[in-house]
Amino acid sequence: MKKPNVLVLFPDQLRAQTLPIYQGTYGAQQISTPNIDRLAAQGMTLDNAISNCPVCTPARAMLVTGRYPQTTGHLINTTRTRHSEISIADAFAHQGYQTGWVGKWHLHTGLWPAIDRMPQHPDWVPEGRDRLGFQYWRAYNQHMVYFDGFVNKDDWNYERWQGYETEGLLDYVYEFIDQTADNPFLLFVSPHQPHFTPFQFAPEKYYRQLPAELVLPANVPPEKVAVAREMYRHYLAMTLAVDEMLGRLMDYLEHTGLADNTILVFASDHGTQAGSQGVNPWSKKNPYDASIKVPGIIRQAGKIPAGCRSSQLVNMVDWFPTICELASIPVPRSIEGHSVAAALKDPDLERLDEAAFLMNFSKYFDWFENVWSRTVVNQDLSYIGKLFSLSTNLPAFQKRFPDAKILYMIRDPLNVIPSGLSLVTGVLDKRFGFWSLNKEKRDQYIERLYNALVTLLRRFHEDWINGNINQSSVFIVRYDKMMSNFDQLMDSILDFIGQPPSDDLVRKIKMAAEAQRNYKSKHGYDLKKFGLSEEKIKTDCKFVYDTFLTK
Repeated sequence: MKKPNVLVLFPDQLRAQTLPIYQGTYGAQQISTPNIDRLAAQGMTLDNAISNCPVCTPARAMLVTGRYPQTTGHLINTTRTRHSEISIADAFAHQGYQTGWVGKWHLHTGLWPAIDRMPQHPDWVPEGRDRLGFQYWRAYNQHMVYFDGFVNKDDWNYERWQGYETEGLLDYVYEFIDQTADNPFLLFVSPHQPHFTPFQFAPEKYYRQLPAELVLPANVPPEKVAVAREMYRHYLAMTLAVDEMLGRLMDYLEHTGLADNTILVFASDHGTQAGSQGVNPWSKKNPYDASIKVPGIIRQAGKIPAGCRSSQLVNMVDWFPTICELASIPVPRSIEGHSVAAALKDPDLERLDEAAFLMNFSKYFDWFENVWSRTVVNQDLSYIGKLFSLSTNLPAFQKRFPDAKILYMIRDPLNVIPSGLSLVTGVLDKRFGFWSLNKEKRDQYIERLYNALVTLLRRFHEDWINGNINQSSVFIVRYDKMMSNFDQLMDSILDFIGQPPSDDLVRKIKMAAEAQRNYKSKHGYDLKKFGLSEEKIKTDCKFVYDTFLTK
């Protein structure tokens, strides 16, 4: 049996709520996208495709490696990828596939700081591991020249495509597929549209298809309406260009007889705010639907039912293993995502995942507005954030988010203090040789760090006992109880947050509880190494024991 081809069309910054195929969720749209609708009629539409970290490089790294940014190091844009990463191209090439990437890459050092060159001249992504196993290369790392823009080929010289990007890149698509002959192929096509550009956005013909007056969602505040409406004109025009590009790809596959044996995927790296929630219209990096919900359509003739929809949560790290399973390609052990192929083949199958892990990393960090930096979003789109700095900010946090339910873990200071000291001094030692410093200098730093850790505990305690914290919205989780009576603790937590457990969750809780009871920590801390004793820690942190740990 002939191996299936894979073609992924991956436009940049295309949000789900702009497309008519999602009007059942978001209401009537203002443009027509006949080709996206056509693909949806032939394949499976994903109603919950999630961009876990909605910004270009982190999202694209998840797509290509199947691993989260914390693992790969892609915390911000313009980050070079480790050569040791195993990519989806590696997995397919190992099974005899021809692999290609056409368009925007953004997994290398990028345009910046090379902006002193010819305007928007892209950096060269060298052959070899910087391309992560993609053999055919007509790509650029990052630039925003949409008309007669440029790609690199097999050396550092660039070549300009003809006309607008969504049209010009197709010439490379046809070239690649034509030269694969009868060999199976994996091809990613990534136009930059509908992303922002400081230059011309789109051909005039697409603007003529727009309504005279654009209607914005109610969550765009009055002060953002004018700038959001102007942005949305360009955004919709570019979206129409992407739709036309998809149609030409589909026509080509049908004309060449490849359609029935090609897995065709349509998705995006993240959405855009378009003024929603008062955020800059071109911004993403937000925990809102406009940023994290992306389109997802998969067509595989004879395998995936046509014209169906799935509510299955699909994380960005899930695309890699899912595409592999659909093509019968072994999934590398490095993958952190999970295949949802079974749910795509059988729409009636129970959802495989209940939550998606979201995160954000930003140079400009507003603590309260980026409080979702480590977040879980469940099927009902409520958020659970893992926050490390609530100890000193809980009163202000409750004022900003008065309806939040907070789980606050209390652990024996005999564990917390040494753990914190060990973590920080370990990082300092690795970077600066901390334990090689003279003892007087080390002791000075350790004393300051110890006092800071105790102060963090004391500040939370003082807010707690002095009425600065709304205790009815806070559930104190004792670490010792979590380890010894996890199932009972989870019953109390679920009751506190008003979340009835599913049968599957009950099963998982029981499994976790058994594992917790049998767990023996291998961590051991030498208090003398830090000039401390149990007696000193218990004395300095007596307030923790008296208020939280002796009841």
